[in-house]
Amino acid sequence: MDTRYDECEMDYMAPPPAPVQIFKPTEATVEYQEREYYTECPSTEIRKIWFDLVDYFKTNGNFSNFFSKNILEIENNFSEILFLLSTIDLPFEAIKCKTQLENDILNVTVSTRLIILTKEIIEEEGIKSEQSLMIQQRFFDINDKFIYSDENPDLQFEKPVKDFVKRTIYESNLVITNPTSIPMKVQVIHEIPRGSISYRSLDTMKIEYLTLSPL
Repeated sequence: MDTRYDECEMDYMAPPPAPVQIFKPTEATVEYQEREYYTECPSTEIRKIWFDLVDYFKTNGNFSNFFSKNILEIENNFSEILFLLSTIDLPFEAIKCKTQLENDILNVTVSTRLIILTKEIIEEEGIKSEQSLMIQQRFFDINDKFIYSDENPDLQFEKPVKDFVKRTIYESNLVITNPTSIPMKVQVIHEIPRGSISYRSLDTMKIEYLTLSPL
């Protein structure tokens, strides 16, 4: 009897590949809880900006060229800020603008849409306080601050500034006194004179909250 096998028969009788595992036990699942909304409730205040947005959409059918003077109402809610930015046609990249200052008027020329935020300090009308403060402000030249007595050289006085000279460094001394009989909480705003340049820092204005004790 002939028991030989040819090559084709030997290849056909090769063992099959190893079986593929189609099921694998998973680890125990863990349930998580959202703590941001649990510990601190987000703002749900209805703001005027959203009424403006709805009215604009009802009139135009889209948000193209939408803008509102109430845009500054959105300042402390990140989700509202992102949603509002998605409705305003502002460029995603920084733009170059041309500025020109003439007669205390700043002219800005750009080739696309932008938002300019300005700040102005004005006196509030209709509010009068019976409490009063004593405020004294003096300017002096840091290189020529004092004048001395001819009779007593150890006696010195602050030299007042009559005229401000260009390219000269000046400092300011501000004294606030509470002449009442109770402590007072005040907000003090420091600002350098118009046309001057800040010397020791880049800030031109500083705001402080102080509690003044009585005399």
